[in-house]
This record gives sequence, C-alpha cells and structure tokens, in this order.
Amino acid sequence: PAWQALFARTRPAPVLWTYPELGLDLSGQGSKARSACLRELIGKLRLPRGASAFWPLCLAPPHPDAAKDDSGQGTEQASEARFFHAGLRLLEPRVLVLVGPESVPLADPALPLRTPFTQHIVRGTLFVLLPDFSALLENPALADKACVFLRSAFNGVGIAAQN
Repeated sequence: PAWQALFARTRPAPVLWTYPELGLDLSGQGSKARSACLRELIGKLRLPRGASAFWPLCLAPPHPDAAKDDSGQGTEQASEARFFHAGLRLLEPRVLVLVGPESVPLADPALPLRTPFTQHIVRGTLFVLLPDFSALLENPALADKACVFLRSAFNGVGIAAQN
C-alpha cells in the first residue's frame, strides 16, 4: 500500500532521481541538507517544469546487519526491489540519476557503474551515477562538476535546459 500511494503521487518525467535514502526524504523523515542539495542541483540544471520525478530504491535504507540472500541482497531489500523496478517500468524515464555508488546494487546489481560520473544505457534508459550526498555537500566544486556531467548526459538524450 505504501508503494501504491507513492506511485499515485508520482508523475512520469524524462528524468528520474533516486538514492537509498529517498524513501525517508519523501516521507519527511530524511535529511533537510540532502533535500536542499538536490533542489539546488536540479535548480542549477534549469530543466523544464515537470522534467524531474523521484522514485525511491526502497522506502527505508537497508540496514547493514539485515539478513542477506544468495545474491548478497537483504531479503527485505529484494522485496522492495520488485516495487522499484515495477515503478521504473511504468514511469519509463529516459534518464535515471543514481546519487551515490551505494545506489547501484539497489537499482540493478548487474549495472557496470562503479565510480561517479559514469553512465550506461540499459533497455533504452540512460543510467548515470553521481557522487553521494556527503561528497556533494562537502565540495561545492564537485556539485558544479555534477551539473556539467548531467547537462551533457541530458543533452545526449534530448533533454535541454531552459534559458
């Protein structure tokens, strides 16, 4: 039910943003600094209204001591991954922005993204990896670099900034 309610509030957009703590941030229990960083980053990109949407990898970040299955994923995490992927299929973004390397195994353990500022196309969706929020918050120059990287990636799939 929580995933259904979240999906009902989420509109398809060409750019979908995600990270492990997004579920907390969307529920109002997350970090104000992280949310402000994301708002500032998106603002600097000057994307058209409605170009961005947010879809969590999980509703609560995985606990490091949680039980793991054979793939190395937590059993609760694997269950939530179904909902993430179902939403991804229904929302059909052109770009999925993953914030932080810890997002990659949650989104798709087979993604070959390991370091920030890399990208890979899977089934017509461009996956891009940014540094985690702690690095972006500590280093404003890194956040500026993320904007340059994202503008280039977005232009490559026909998503341009507004003047």
